[in-house]
Amino acid sequence: PQPTRMGLLLDQVLFDNDGRYSTDEAFIRFVEQAFRGLFDRIQFCSRARPSSNDGPYILDPSIYDIIALPWYANMASLCSKGPVILPRIGHVLDRPMRGWEMVLVGNLNPLAPLALRMARRRGLPAILWVRGSPHAELDHRLRGTLRRLAGKLAAVAVVRAIPNRTHVILSGENDYPFLSRMGPAQVVYSSKFAAKDFVPLPRPRPDGHKPRLLYVGRIAPEKGLEVLLEAL
Repeated sequence: PQPTRMGLLLDQVLFDNDGRYSTDEAFIRFVEQAFRGLFDRIQFCSRARPSSNDGPYILDPSIYDIIALPWYANMASLCSKGPVILPRIGHVLDRPMRGWEMVLVGNLNPLAPLALRMARRRGLPAILWVRGSPHAELDHRLRGTLRRLAGKLAAVAVVRAIPNRTHVILSGENDYPFLSRMGPAQVVYSSKFAAKDFVPLPRPRPDGHKPRLLYVGRIAPEKGLEVLLEAL
């Protein structure tokens, strides 16, 4: 029988160390755990650049096929060069997409409506996985009123281009009013803690043991780690 294939489209930089691919995005480990038992192969579509060093997360060649997309430096570059580069990306995706059983698209960026619309035309099941709030990320990552305004206008255009009744997995339902046109099959999850999840202080601690703090999350501006460090 033909191997089952899932298409994975993420805006990540893959490091190509002489044919061995890696990434610095820990999210890829979650993808492996969630989908490796459902599909024989995951065809990972993203931008890649040559590197003499590996990123922290090696992509297992027994699981992944890498489909390198045309290079763009960052999301601002992708938006500004969209009329030229997006058709090229669509051309790269066209052939492998014919052999996919499902496509998983990560986050709200110009790649998402392109891939989701291509999948819709082929009758291919597709899921949009949104991590975090794009507006919050724009506020933290873009400097200057004009850049932020341009970024938010681009984000609005991307959201409007998402096909109706796309299946969505996300956190923070209130952040995404576009869900109202996406139909009933959505998954909304939250990692927020309640007061009952914490042990009351003070807790007994052996003499000489200093308190320790564990942060679990991405090292990214929108996570507010500088606020945590200032508080400490």
